[in-house]
Amino acid sequence: MIRGKVYSSQVREFESMLQKHFQTDLVCTINNATSGILGTFYALGLINSEVITTPLTWSGAITPLKILGNTITYAEIEEPYLTLNPKTLEKFINKNTKAVFTSDFLGYPCRLDIVRDICNKHGLLLIHDSASSFGTQYKNYYSGKFAHVTIYSFGRNKPFTTGEGGCLISNSQKFFNEIGRIIFHPERQDIQIGTQNLFHINTSMNPLAVEYGIKTFYKQKKEINNHIVSVKKTIIPDMVKTPIYVEPNYHKILIYNSTDQKKMNLPFNALSENIGIDSLSLMKYGVL
Repeated sequence: MIRGKVYSSQVREFESMLQKHFQTDLVCTINNATSGILGTFYALGLINSEVITTPLTWSGAITPLKILGNTITYAEIEEPYLTLNPKTLEKFINKNTKAVFTSDFLGYPCRLDIVRDICNKHGLLLIHDSASSFGTQYKNYYSGKFAHVTIYSFGRNKPFTTGEGGCLISNSQKFFNEIGRIIFHPERQDIQIGTQNLFHINTSMNPLAVEYGIKTFYKQKKEINNHIVSVKKTIIPDMVKTPIYVEPNYHKILIYNSTDQKKMNLPFNALSENIGIDSLSLMKYGVL
């Protein structure tokens, strides 16, 4: 397996599992989400461009944009999930804007269908970071369904993990092939795309991570589902604000707390131990 082909039977087996989960054929494994973001922006020509994104995201997701010389505009967020606010998005769009880079927040989904409509209206690409959202659903679809390209992380602290790794999904064969020409090993390019681009960045997932993903796929999916059920049963319903069209994976638990709200004049509160980051400096948004 270690010395096997890059696009091996194990890779195809794991990707087949992911294809069934996401209900699309346009899925590929990657070595980590950051590489997937870098390859996507480079492949789609988002270099020295203007990109709108959310101010609440991981710095590693923004780094690829910076490396490629992009100018970043931070849009507004909305409650309760602290994701990009589609209602105010258009005021940040100008004639130089090329893409919107959205992100879920701690497993809570962004309202991507509305963002996609706005992107279509202005001819913008929509790329989505679903790093922590494996198992999250939005309007009965996987998180990221409405984006042109979506990237998931399978890092060690994610709901579904292979230690390191991730996957990339597109709803466009054209975009999938363009990205594949940049992030696929030439061996895979030749098989899947029918051509080779020797000037590529190989983002193939480690074969041991692939094997782990295969062996634990259904077990981990079950654990995620059990976690969702457990949270719904044990957390007071009034404390977890979840619209009926949203099914978060509760990777972290955002809790509405009226006492803290009144005391600190904040609209939203989350337990720091749930977020998993000490001294998280998001007081402005009520995430403690």
